[in-house]
Amino acid sequence: MKVFLCRWQNGDFSIVGARNSEEAIKILDELADATDAELFETKSLLIDLHLNDEGRFDFNGFGEDLEDAVWENCYPLLLKASHESEEDEPDLSEAVKAERTRLWPDRELRPTESLARNLFVARIASDQNISLAAALKKIRAKKLTFDEPWHTLAARCATLNAIQFDTHISSMLDSTEQSPDPSLRMSSVPAEELKPYDKADLLPHFLLAAVIAAHTRGSILMVWPLVRKEVKEEIGTFWYWLAQAVRALPITA
Repeated sequence: MKVFLCRWQNGDFSIVGARNSEEAIKILDELADATDAELFETKSLLIDLHLNDEGRFDFNGFGEDLEDAVWENCYPLLLKASHESEEDEPDLSEAVKAERTRLWPDRELRPTESLARNLFVARIASDQNISLAAALKKIRAKKLTFDEPWHTLAARCATLNAIQFDTHISSMLDSTEQSPDPSLRMSSVPAEELKPYDKADLLPHFLLAAVIAAHTRGSILMVWPLVRKEVKEEIGTFWYWLAQAVRALPITA
């Protein structure tokens, strides 16, 4: 078991134990989609809590090594500001503001942001015949990005699927459900809009997982196992059409 620090885009951070970073992202899905958060492995874990009179826990502090890891990895701007200040109790408000915006894009986040990103991850995984987790790593390492056409397609995709998702969202979120609602798999477009396609192609199934993840505000890595076990089942022509559209979009670095 490894210990990871998760630095969220808004400035918060979490600590999670997992076998690897992919499993950490899946566990963190209980809080939010961590695929775009920063993960740092740490060798030290010591957290001291106090049981108060109300039967709740008060935070006393971290162990020295863990605290150093948190500041160095998760809050470099705050750490730098505190070291550069000559005051005993420095005003770090500006550094706090900078940390809260450091991982957010300069532009305003749009409703299509999550779906566009998920479509992009699916495309990279399919093009390079790698897992979704490996695609996420490659996107970060190579600094691959998507632009406006991806948002345009995401907006169209969301519109086409709105009625189906509004109808079946509750069943998808039901803990007793073991796979996507069949009607989501069978969404369709006229066959004449499709070019010849390979039924063994995983991209349509990756895209199904991408769309479900965006609508449930979860991680594509969490949704994929539910879709993966049914890849041999029939899937609607919409997903093949979407695969065509996704493959036509540009990738930049």
